[in-house]
Amino acid sequence: MNSDANKPQTPKSFMRTMTVLHAVLTTGVFIVLVAVYAGSDALVIGFQDTEDIYRIIIPLVAMIGYFGGNLIFKKQLDAIDPKASLKSILSRYFSASIVKYAFIEGAAIISIIAFSRINNVFYLVISVLLLLYLWSQRPTKKKVMSDLKLNRDYEELFMKDEETLP
Repeated sequence: MNSDANKPQTPKSFMRTMTVLHAVLTTGVFIVLVAVYAGSDALVIGFQDTEDIYRIIIPLVAMIGYFGGNLIFKKQLDAIDPKASLKSILSRYFSASIVKYAFIEGAAIISIIAFSRINNVFYLVISVLLLLYLWSQRPTKKKVMSDLKLNRDYEELFMKDEETLP
């Protein structure tokens, strides 16, 4: 019995896993955004309610999602030992990417929740911008190699789709 867990990992399977994860997260946020927007009554433009705490919290959460996710991502990448196996390096990259995606996705969802409660276009715009940023973070081989600053041998190995990762 051959299960996927027993198959050796290749650069192609790594990129497929990264792409599927990213697509699922991005699509999930998009579906929630569309559903909430479709269910909204009247859109509010501007801030008539001076007691609206969301106008402070949502931009702050968006900045934390953006900057915090990038900061933790970079710190996790800096902690990777360049002498480790390529499989280990890619595993750590995968974990760091999940954290970055989660920060962005969380901020977008919180902004969508604020929009669903207040119907203010400001929160909708923030969630759309976060969604677009999350979409722009889609994994590509070039981006992975650039982020990891792989040495020449690992770059060559990573470019071979069917090569088993050491």
